Amino acid sequence: MPYDPALAIDRDVLVYRITGAFFFGAAAAIGNVLDGVADTRKGIVVDFTAVPFLDSTAANVLGRVAAKAHRQGIKLFITGASPAVRRALLTHGVTKPQARYRETIERAVADIKGTQATTAAVADETVS
Repeated sequence: MPYDPALAIDRDVLVYRITGAFFFGAAAAIGNVLDGVADTRKGIVVDFTAVPFLDSTAANVLGRVAAKAHRQGIKLFITGASPAVRRALLTHGVTKPQARYRETIERAVADIKGTQATTAAVADETVS
């Protein structure tokens, strides 16, 4: 999904795109960012489309963010995760009900807002 300026000003949903390998060096910084904004949003979408690899530290940080979001009633969606990235996240507790997986940002945002995504996005995977 290309940059959408409407999402940049959406007060209900934060879309956070991670690019490149997601490992211990970046995990703490990203965890702090997500923790800091989680209090003010209905939902968070973390897009992994451009992430080829993540280590256990990064997966654990995201697990912590997912648990906190769930306790606060914030919906967390992971989008674009490759099978290997998804497997690592699932192994480290990034599972239902704390987090849900979608193929596209558009579908995740629609699910957070309770609206209908476009026909192409509706065909996305909905199993978490």
